[in-house]
Amino acid sequence: MSVKKSLILLLIILVTVLQCTILNRIRIFNVKPDILLSLVVFFSLYYGRSYALAVGAFCGVLAEATCGLPSGYVIFAYSLGGLILGHLARWINKQTAFSEIAISFIFSFVIYSFLSVVLLQNFNTDLSLFKALIFIVFPASFYTALCAPITFRFLKTVLSIS
Repeated sequence: MSVKKSLILLLIILVTVLQCTILNRIRIFNVKPDILLSLVVFFSLYYGRSYALAVGAFCGVLAEATCGLPSGYVIFAYSLGGLILGHLARWINKQTAFSEIAISFIFSFVIYSFLSVVLLQNFNTDLSLFKALIFIVFPASFYTALCAPITFRFLKTVLSIS
């Protein structure tokens, strides 16, 4: 395995540890930023489809393993989302913090909405889709998007991207 791929693997594991430990302490409205999802967005934008698909799948596996979700849903959502965003990346201006926030918000909102629909339909819950969108999906997407530029700057520095 190349040094670059080893570094990416190490970064994903580090982010997973941060996601499960430190970020639990900075919850706002009972949501925390999803920096694993930010990794998928970053690799989709800066590395293209193949890296986005691989990083999406691996981040999905780790997200499912650490939050106890049923197997397959998050892996599918992160992988497919990364693949699609990786395909669209060549037409997206990704040079400003505003565009990073906007792309991260839209991506997060779509992924979380999909997961909410799937999970609410497959499990008995009294939570409506509207309440899930208002109280979970929107705040989590917003928080993730606000943290995206910080995550992106860190990753650009570590991976030496100009």
